[in-house]
Amino acid sequence: LLLNGLIVFLPVAALLLLDTYEEQLLDSLERSLVQQGRMLAASLSLEDEVTREDATRLIAALQGRHEARLRVLDAEGQLLADSSVIENTEAEASDPQVAEPVEDPRESLLYRIASSPVRAARDLIGNPEPALPSADFYITSEYANGREVQAALEGRYGAATRVSAGGQISVTLYSALPIETEGGVTGVVLVSQSTFRILQDIYQVRIDVFRVFLWCILAALVISGFLALTIARPIRLLEERAREAVDERGRLRGALPTEKRRDEIGALSHSLSELTGQIHDYTRKIEGFAADASHELKNPLASIAASCEIAASTTDPGRRDQMLQRARIDVKRAESILGGMRELSHIDAGTDTAGRTPVADAVDAAVAELSRSLDSFTIHVENDGVSREVCVGLSAERVYQIVSNLVENAATIAPTQTTIGVGLATSAAPASRPMVRLTVTDSGPGIEEPLRVFDRFYTARHERGEHLGLGLSVVKAIVDAAGGSVDASNRESVPGAQFEILLPILS
Repeated sequence: LLLNGLIVFLPVAALLLLDTYEEQLLDSLERSLVQQGRMLAASLSLEDEVTREDATRLIAALQGRHEARLRVLDAEGQLLADSSVIENTEAEASDPQVAEPVEDPRESLLYRIASSPVRAARDLIGNPEPALPSADFYITSEYANGREVQAALEGRYGAATRVSAGGQISVTLYSALPIETEGGVTGVVLVSQSTFRILQDIYQVRIDVFRVFLWCILAALVISGFLALTIARPIRLLEERAREAVDERGRLRGALPTEKRRDEIGALSHSLSELTGQIHDYTRKIEGFAADASHELKNPLASIAASCEIAASTTDPGRRDQMLQRARIDVKRAESILGGMRELSHIDAGTDTAGRTPVADAVDAAVAELSRSLDSFTIHVENDGVSREVCVGLSAERVYQIVSNLVENAATIAPTQTTIGVGLATSAAPASRPMVRLTVTDSGPGIEEPLRVFDRFYTARHERGEHLGLGLSVVKAIVDAAGGSVDASNRESVPGAQFEILLPILS
């Protein structure tokens, strides 16, 4: 509502500009008075002496074609002729009708409402200038006492502005021009006009502006109500749904429902729904990982406890050594599980320092080391145009970890004396972003469930042995953190599995 209140700035500014408008009207009125007085003074200056007859004759000859009141004074400041007296006498003689009263705009309800603050302020501080007791200053004062008349008698132009209160508070402008002949100043032309008509126009403009002001207020209220219904209320509903989406323990109950809107509120609702959905899925994933980890640790811990009990109760040294050896193996397995969990947590937390590693050199170094430890397999590297300058945003240790986990995974399921292929190539997918493509292929039985091979603690081997089911999960976590993607599938033409990794190339 406060923002839409700016709509009313235009009519308020218009009210403030009315002062400038009034000043311009008064200036135009004064120029008109001077022009009318100058014409009469020029006509009277043709004679050596200003007489009552000449002044009356000239004013009567104008036949009321002037708007101002014209008065002619002699050199002593005495009134010789007055246009208001002459024209009223002629009008009564020809058509003695009473002029219809002019309707005062200030009597309207709108004007009284709009001017109430101003009238209240004037009641407290008073009018800006004491009003005269009558509409014309010279009803109660001699003409010679007027400062503008005194200036004209001295041969200068004189002007005065006076507030009058002759039934209608207004401002009357007076202009006095000397009638000059070769002998000096022989008289004065006093021109006066009330600003009553100007004030009437300004009053009407004020009413019109106030009417626009009221319409602007109404428009501001309507727009504010519309915005409240379309913006504020939906945001409040989103807030309530966000509070309801969290239970007493601070856990998300699920994703926020999406608003079926096509505006910014709908986009915000959709984004919040996606965000809460991702947080909810991630929380479920962490909870599932913790449950799987606790389940995986339960077996070696139970085995350790049983082996220690048997070793403590048996008297056979060979049996005792056998149980203690089994306990050591289970401890090592528990340590491996905890180490894998710590590694995954470290990667998921994004605490890895950003690296810049030439991928071809890192892959060659990893394959060279793996070839020595896995001497029963042939590890073949095929580089399809990836130069030594191509770098990825991983450290050399992470690249080695990716290659070693994939190659060791292939070695555990592929027959010995077979070849494990490692390929490097460039790719423009996805979204035409330059990527490096790393593939690892084997000649094993293939993958039974390609969608699950990257799940934590998942393994398709019937006997787990030393396999924790975390190696491929670590690979996926590293690749995802680097902004890449990983995929597992079965080879099409020959038996075996294929793992494909896409990593962004650093510019």
